[in-house]
Amino acid sequence: MSEKVKIAIVGASFAGLRAYISLKKRFPKAIFYLFDKEDYFTFIPSLHLSLCRPSHLQKSQFSLKRYFGEAFIHEEVISIKDHLIETKKKTYAFDYAVISTGAKVNYFGNDDLKKHALGAKSVPHLKVLHKRLPAAKKIVIIGGGLSGVEYAAMLGATSDKEVTLINGADRLLPAILPKAGAYANRYLEKKGVKVIHDAKAVSATEKKVVLDSGEEIPADMIMMCTGLKQFCPLLDSSPITDTLHLEDDDHIFLCGDVAKSDKVPTAHAAMIEGDIVAEHICAKLHQREPKPRLMKRQTTLAVGLGPQAGFIVFRSWYLPLPFTGFLKLHIEKSILLSFKRRIKLFI
Repeated sequence: MSEKVKIAIVGASFAGLRAYISLKKRFPKAIFYLFDKEDYFTFIPSLHLSLCRPSHLQKSQFSLKRYFGEAFIHEEVISIKDHLIETKKKTYAFDYAVISTGAKVNYFGNDDLKKHALGAKSVPHLKVLHKRLPAAKKIVIIGGGLSGVEYAAMLGATSDKEVTLINGADRLLPAILPKAGAYANRYLEKKGVKVIHDAKAVSATEKKVVLDSGEEIPADMIMMCTGLKQFCPLLDSSPITDTLHLEDDDHIFLCGDVAKSDKVPTAHAAMIEGDIVAEHICAKLHQREPKPRLMKRQTTLAVGLGPQAGFIVFRSWYLPLPFTGFLKLHIEKSILLSFKRRIKLFI
């Protein structure tokens, strides 16, 4: 294997940075390109904390140039084709590429929601929410998954806003333990959040959300916290294999939110996918068959309800803990430190 192999990683996300750290340690003399259109990494699972506490955002970020300057290229990739990556400034050749550009908010083809509902999945989204939040008295959150519940809990616990959570399923947090979802429901209602189950938003204006039942919910601000839509405009719609590479090109891998998966989209899952991709690239470079490593269902999950409260899910049980918020802050600091110091946490 030539040490001068060129490996490009597009997207300095949880998956992208984990893949970079794994590959860099094994092939220190390889040529790496780490692309991102932003010059910072953000711990996205903490965005709900930063909504009501803007000072937290800085604590959950670090400079990519400072910690990954040997490979970091602060440019947006506009094309990936024929083993070439093109930005607005330059074209880079690669032998292997890892795409971890994330995903976009899924509006399910609803133009009204796309126009009036604000995304809540990225720092640019958060900046818009910050501007709108002070004047908003009535807030409607669409989506009863992890991000919808954590945003609703934070607003209910730390603000005087009138918050309504619209959930398309018959219970909150449908991807995890039912009892945990019921506990989250009770907590939200205790904090004054109105939870509406088995309802779908079919249209919206600047001042209301209309449900499929015909009910109209007044809203000064609408937050879209539904599932993400996996897409990658840089590539054709080629299927992805179990080893996370394109079916028609085994030199291009996808991991993180951009890769279609039935797993709960967490930082934990993204980092595991980054490891899997790194292992398969290593196997190819050493000309051996990669060992199969399948994604396992995440058995432990910390869900925050407000700045401190929350619960831990483990397999078939859950445990309410008044200091879950502090635990999540510890997890955040640990992962940020692991990236800065190039330490691979056990996951």
